[in-house]
Amino acid sequence: MIRFTDDFYTRRFAAWCDAHPSFAKFVNHNVNKIERKDRRAARNQEDEADVLAEVELAKLLLDDDQPHIEYEPFGTADANPDLLVTLRGESCCVEVKRIRPSEANTQQSTFLTELVECLCAIPSNLTFSIDNFQIDVDSTYASLLSKNKAQILDDCRAALHNHNRVMKSGDPSTFVVPNASGLEMTFYKVSDNDPALPTSYLGGADPVIFRNRQDEWKKYADKLCESLRQLRPDSANVLAIRLTSGTHRPSGLSEAVRSIDRFVRDGDDGFFQQKKFASVDDFRHQITKLSAVCVIPHTLTETTLWKNPTATHVLSDSLASLFKFTLQ
Repeated sequence: MIRFTDDFYTRRFAAWCDAHPSFAKFVNHNVNKIERKDRRAARNQEDEADVLAEVELAKLLLDDDQPHIEYEPFGTADANPDLLVTLRGESCCVEVKRIRPSEANTQQSTFLTELVECLCAIPSNLTFSIDNFQIDVDSTYASLLSKNKAQILDDCRAALHNHNRVMKSGDPSTFVVPNASGLEMTFYKVSDNDPALPTSYLGGADPVIFRNRQDEWKKYADKLCESLRQLRPDSANVLAIRLTSGTHRPSGLSEAVRSIDRFVRDGDDGFFQQKKFASVDDFRHQITKLSAVCVIPHTLTETTLWKNPTATHVLSDSLASLFKFTLQ
């Protein structure tokens, strides 16, 4: 079994193998390549998540057990695509890119993890959830949590001790955390819980932190431009963009395509030179290698598939159907 540096990734990967025999067979055939790619991640959590996104796409495409998928079919060099997908004699190369959470979202997640671990270390009869239903908070929210962290942890510890002392089994009790911009904790008393055991965490809802919603398309444009150097000129090519947080939405792809098209029409060599193309004409030539872009959402929604009208190799309907699925 492949072991990632992050235990959560290892458990998730193992669960995929257990639940999907066709994926387990794929992993067994490519175990050396996957391990080599993970070692190159150099114990960096975000880089490991990129590797996990690559093999996750293979799992998603193999759910119906129809296509044949090769991992790193042309070697592990950076200039090669990640997957080769073949279905009934038709093939396409696939490059997987992951849009990473913003620094603010990462800070927020780290803070909430520390808060949960702090409370779970306290023995009690309680279980709890943490929720914040604010919409479109900005990066100052993460800074607020960081600034007030010590006080927030103290207040939450005190609230847990107090609720454990005064609550009786029955209705839950909500605690609005001071100095935390509406962060709420809900406590539940469970009389048959062993009070000597750690407090249990039930999960919760976190706000989505946007740095600037109008700039969402820029991450899509970056990934699209990066991918062109890894596509094969003699094959249909699909760029799969995996979203791993709620910060970026699938609709950002459409804005990226429209924005890039405007730069092309305006003849803006400077924009494309910033993206490491020689000129607008160089980009026009490179973009013809891209057959389609598939955006894989954060969770529980359908993928978005855009077909490039200027592609040299058009993605067939049967291959395109593989990239249209609902994330479970």
